[in-house]
Amino acid sequence: SATAFASTADELARIGSQEALFAAAADFLRAIAAQRPLLLVLDDLQWADQASLDSCRMLARQLGNQRILLVATYRSDEVTRRHPLATLLPLLVREAGAERLDVQPLQEAGNRALIQSRYELADIDQGRLERYLEAHAEGNPLYAGELLRTLEDEGVLARQAGSWTLGDLEQVRVPALLRQVIERRVARLDEESQRLLAVAAVIGQVVPLGVWATVGEVDEDTLLGMAERAEEANLLRGLPAGDGVRFSHALIREALYDGIPSLRRRRLHLRVGEALIATANPAPDMVAYHLERAGDPRAVDWLIRAGERARDLYAPDAVIAHLISAERLAKQRARSVPVTAYLMRGQAQRLVGNFEPAREDLETVLTLARQAGDGRVEWQALNELGMLWMARDYARTGEYLQQALALARSLDAPDLTGHSLSRVGNWYVNVERPLEGLQHHREALAIFEQLDDRTGIAASLDLLALASFLSGDLIQGNGYLRRAVELFRASGDREGLASCLAQITMQGVNYLTDSAVIAQVTMAERLRAGEEAFAIAHAISWRAGESYALCTRACCLGAGGASGAALDAARRSIEIAEEIDHSQWLSAAHSATGAIYFDLLALSQAQQHLEQAFSFARPNASTAWIHLGSSFLASVLLAGGDRARAEAVLAAVLNPETPMQTLAQRRLWAARVELVLAHGDPEAALGLLDRLVAATPNASPKQPVLRYEFSRAQALAALGQYEAAQAALLAIQGVAQALEARPWSWRIHLERGKLCAQQERQEQAVAEFAAARAIIDELAAETPDDLRPAFLDQTARLFPAAP
Repeated sequence: SATAFASTADELARIGSQEALFAAAADFLRAIAAQRPLLLVLDDLQWADQASLDSCRMLARQLGNQRILLVATYRSDEVTRRHPLATLLPLLVREAGAERLDVQPLQEAGNRALIQSRYELADIDQGRLERYLEAHAEGNPLYAGELLRTLEDEGVLARQAGSWTLGDLEQVRVPALLRQVIERRVARLDEESQRLLAVAAVIGQVVPLGVWATVGEVDEDTLLGMAERAEEANLLRGLPAGDGVRFSHALIREALYDGIPSLRRRRLHLRVGEALIATANPAPDMVAYHLERAGDPRAVDWLIRAGERARDLYAPDAVIAHLISAERLAKQRARSVPVTAYLMRGQAQRLVGNFEPAREDLETVLTLARQAGDGRVEWQALNELGMLWMARDYARTGEYLQQALALARSLDAPDLTGHSLSRVGNWYVNVERPLEGLQHHREALAIFEQLDDRTGIAASLDLLALASFLSGDLIQGNGYLRRAVELFRASGDREGLASCLAQITMQGVNYLTDSAVIAQVTMAERLRAGEEAFAIAHAISWRAGESYALCTRACCLGAGGASGAALDAARRSIEIAEEIDHSQWLSAAHSATGAIYFDLLALSQAQQHLEQAFSFARPNASTAWIHLGSSFLASVLLAGGDRARAEAVLAAVLNPETPMQTLAQRRLWAARVELVLAHGDPEAALGLLDRLVAATPNASPKQPVLRYEFSRAQALAALGQYEAAQAALLAIQGVAQALEARPWSWRIHLERGKLCAQQERQEQAVAEFAAARAIIDELAAETPDDLRPAFLDQTARLFPAAP
């Protein structure tokens, strides 16, 4: 009560010693705790004086058996070894049984949760802000909160029309509160130490001792003494190797850097750049950074060298940033950058999916190379432009690649000719001219083997594997892939390795290969390959490669029955393809999504995605994807009972003269078989199936094709040939089980059950239906919640009534 407090205050005024004061305070707290439990919080002990810390120690000792919880907080980065709190902490543990709770730094998930709890940002801005906090706050919650508050105060984080937007993060200064905290720490050091810290701030977050000594004009022994004092103040940390230091936090370095006058900063950057150049094997990006900040014209050349190094390290974003800076500085100095810089930047822009900037750079290279009469650079530009246009227009791709091949032959350059043959061969395969494609690939492989060019051999094997796959010879393709993977791993070609691994994901059963003899590659191996493919593509910022790897993963998972994970992978593939406007992978990913929905008997969603796949495949002129999409869509329409439209879809791409040479063509003919069966002509269906088996590589009675034999069983059953139908289903039942193709397995059991029922083998029919239902229940458990009830309902409708 107020009266009790006033009485206690009067008593305190009469106390004459510190011990008596501590005792009175303890008595006061005991009196309160006797009435109700008490929580006492002492915040920011790092700022407490010695008397306050003595009081804390006394209270902790005397109140241990009372209903009092004493909570004290402090910032460990403010407590040096000489700080009085550093001595008190072990005493509290020993004398009062205190428990210490270390608050761990915010990890990636913590930063994400912090941002999501406060702001609704687009995914790309969410990612930018997460990376900004990770780099600048380094897990410190105080720093993270102050940085976010500063971003809001400066309008970089702004709320507009009910949502948040994120502006340019590069110009944000160190928040005022954090600057004060940092300046207070720095002020503990002498003037010479503060000068050397400023020099270190110019050098960078990591400070090599040799460069620091040179620029600071002191010997290393002096530096070591200063570094120890700075480390005691939690400003620096020694590197494990003992050859330098790093700032304990990025914001400390930024605050120090901002406090240096601009003219002095400029001179220091020049001296740092010169000191770095004098070292053995200087890092080009660091030299370029300092020379650029110093305004030195040599920065242009070092930026180009930094771009080359970033290219070799598969860091295309860094390549682009370095070469944009080089071009800007060159224009300021009225000089030009070499054509190879534009080529390098164009290649990097293509890799990250920036179509228009890539096209502009590569067309500039093509013009400059032709003006200079540089055939090899002209070839590189044509080849790169051909690869770039694969994302949008296969007709343009063919034009550029054919020009590149003609130029390579005219230059009498076997290495260039080999690479052009590989690319043109790949184009032929994608436009459904497989024989010409395989011929080009084999010619390229022969050239590279003669040159003993292992990189070229690996690239040829990779594309030969793809050509074999799209031709439907998965067994031969799998052999090519294994050799290519070994060579790519040995050479360190990460883009080629990612491409090969994504192909391995497609080697087993999937929505493209059920009309082929399938290579025996386990689901686990395929998924591991797909995960590695995505990880590599992500690490090298190859956006199209990420989309490709996710699409192949979706096909693999979906055909195995893991529909939830498959739909998630397909969705992510579509999102990336949309970001980079890659129509080929948009078509592929929407086709995969449609096929997954078809397996779930969600026909309307399947049709929607397959029609979207068409909208991307047609302008792209990728015949293979047009044919595959047509076959999927026809099957969906037939399942929905729309025979007329299914016939129209097939008629647009299939005629009696259409060959059966490729996977996509045979998939079309397999859809035609389904249409013929729907029209009630099982004999015609059997005739088409015999032709398909004869045209399919490796197909034989011992190596049956899932889709063919399933349709054959339906045709034979329609003719009343039940035993032959059962034999066809039995032939593929083991295949489906071995390949872990659960969506096929339940359909096979269901068809066998129907046949048994027609043959009045009721006990066997019941067993087959039970096996089908058991697999359906497994699949339902892996189906998204919103799709599961409809899937179970639709599959239940397929079973006959109980006999």
